[in-house]
Amino acid sequence: MNETVNSETNENKEKKRIPLKPVIAAAVITALLVIACVFKDTFLSADALKKIRRNDFMAAKSISSYIGETKGGSLRKYIDLRLEINREYPRLLAEYDTEKIRSWRDAAQEIKDLSETANPKLFVEVSKLFDTLNSACSLSQEYEEMRPGILDMMDVFGEINRLYSRDGKGNGTPFTINEEYIKVEKWERQCSSLAGFSARVPGGESIYLLSFLITETRSECDDIKKQMEGLKEKGYGDDDTVRVSTGGHKTFPDIANSSGTSVSVSRKEEYEEYMYISVCRALAESLAEYYAGM
Repeated sequence: MNETVNSETNENKEKKRIPLKPVIAAAVITALLVIACVFKDTFLSADALKKIRRNDFMAAKSISSYIGETKGGSLRKYIDLRLEINREYPRLLAEYDTEKIRSWRDAAQEIKDLSETANPKLFVEVSKLFDTLNSACSLSQEYEEMRPGILDMMDVFGEINRLYSRDGKGNGTPFTINEEYIKVEKWERQCSSLAGFSARVPGGESIYLLSFLITETRSECDDIKKQMEGLKEKGYGDDDTVRVSTGGHKTFPDIANSSGTSVSVSRKEEYEEYMYISVCRALAESLAEYYAGM
């Protein structure tokens, strides 16, 4: 009797064990498929990035269509962004678009966030692009904030003529040496800020109107200080009212900007307008490495 029961129990155990084999086999197959898919996506993603570095965007786009969403989603967004930058770059050189650059920066930030863990190689690529775009945005905003100060600083080029000017009765302009020193100190601070900005702009040293303005402002500030020192040597105190008795008029020659237009520091609004165009072009040119041609 016991033997019969034990036999039936063993048979039941055997029946319960049999289905485990196909389940294990299916699990193994599934795991292998997942691993194969992961390796496939990694390999294809690396291949697509190589194509992008060679500016072969169409091939990269084709390859990316075979990649799963985890790695492929951010890669496809990156390809679309690069294609748009390549398409719009020539127009940016002629007409800088701050909002467009800002939208590209935001798109690059999104791709960075998506790829940081899912696609590390893409993360490295898009991080470099983001840094370039973010720098352009920051410098553009910085210039806009500096603009009123730049125009104020350019009053230095009319100061000596103002001191030598006379009213309708022939009287000279009253001023004190201390007042002039205060003005010069302010202009020098503004000029130092502009020089710092120039050093941060890619290729800033080659922006002729910017470099010229910085050099000439420093020179003009030095000239005013020399004239004040000359007055002190004549016995004037820092807070004495001074009227220059001699006449004189200082002129500033026109210079040609990169487009051939003649401008002068004595016409500050016009000069600053063309200088700003040159700065914007330099910011656009910072994206040159992402332009593959049409």
